[in-house]
Amino acid sequence: MSRPVPRLHFHPDYRAAVRAGCKRTTVRWGEAAEVGPVLLLFGNDPQGWPAHITRVEALPLRSLTDAHAQADGFGSRAELLARLRFHYSDLPQDAEVSVVHFRLD
Repeated sequence: MSRPVPRLHFHPDYRAAVRAGCKRTTVRWGEAAEVGPVLLLFGNDPQGWPAHITRVEALPLRSLTDAHAQADGFGSRAELLARLRFHYSDLPQDAEVSVVHFRLD
């Protein structure tokens, strides 16, 4: 018996950037992700996109760089950090985050 494909949920604002290939990572706090097949879901849209998580990189929030931000579809580290605080209002300064690298199948 095969297990169901895991799901990775995104805010609908990111749909176009993922589709265009501008967003190739997502930074998560307190969410597990594993290398392998995944279904990307945007907002309440039940129609997901098949994808593959290629790598999960754990690192301190303070270690995020402009390069991480650009792979995540943002112009700068400051922009990425502001958006993370939008999604995770209680994100501590010393948080450990996961940079989830993915590709659409």
